[in-house]
Amino acid sequence: MNFDNNTNNLRKISIIMLVAGLSLGIFIMLVIFNIQQYLNKTGNTNFSNTIQFEDLYPEFVDTNSFPSQLIEKKSDKELIVSINNKNIIVILDENTKIIKQEMKTEEQQLLDLENYDRKIKENPNDETIVLEDSYVEKEITLNELNLGQNINIVSEENVVGKDQIKALRIVFIGN
Repeated sequence: MNFDNNTNNLRKISIIMLVAGLSLGIFIMLVIFNIQQYLNKTGNTNFSNTIQFEDLYPEFVDTNSFPSQLIEKKSDKELIVSINNKNIIVILDENTKIIKQEMKTEEQQLLDLENYDRKIKENPNDETIVLEDSYVEKEITLNELNLGQNINIVSEENVVGKDQIKALRIVFIGN
């Protein structure tokens, strides 16, 4: 009986790893494809400051979120972040949420997968059933962010081409 349970757990972990690996592979292929398109379009053969977000990702010309690196904490209300070697001022206010996303434990991910399997078996035609996210979010303070960390900035406005934006959420993925 214990052997069957371990086999089921290994099968579930394998499925999770396969889905995560495929997703990451597709994302990397899309990034490489967009970079190659940009270089072919411009004839540029090096990565310099001339590469702009909207050039690499024209489908995201109207976006309110972007990945960046934390360069400087000017104050409790102002950060400097960098994207493609371009510095952007990020304004924080009392409504700005700073979130840390952490991977769930292996046990919690297995429990989520078991709950998902149970729901699918109970309602096989229900297309609204989805697997829970593999991470949990918790609110943290600005002091818990370190310079050099990669963060995602979410704003209520289109951030493309802006030198200064107001952040609704700052998301750090880490341990």
